[in-house]
Amino acid sequence: MMASGKVQVVMRNILKLHSVPFDQNPRDSMKYVVLTRAAAPASSVETIAQLAPIFAENGAMTLRFGTLATGSNAGNRLLGVTYPSMDAIEKTYDALGANADYQAALGTFDINYRGIIRVVSFA
Repeated sequence: MMASGKVQVVMRNILKLHSVPFDQNPRDSMKYVVLTRAAAPASSVETIAQLAPIFAENGAMTLRFGTLATGSNAGNRLLGVTYPSMDAIEKTYDALGANADYQAALGTFDINYRGIIRVVSFA
């Protein structure tokens, strides 16, 4: 895959995962990953746990949340969510935008990276 020239490593980190309850949705195939990195307080684990159902209700397949342990952003939080479509991503962020708890969280989170990664099968 790396030899193809289509993939480039731009950052590496070690992540300590936190326990966030999330009912995985294995019925669809994963096509996108959204990564969001933020400087956030310790209470962010509870905040993400509270918001996790919104992700699930709008099509997210998996959700993981952790704290970066290495690199220039050590101590930042990283949220990784997989989706079957761009439509599911849009629905999720529309629902979050209308949620008072999410709006309150934005006051304590300093989001410094968000990226959408398209998952391509090499089979």
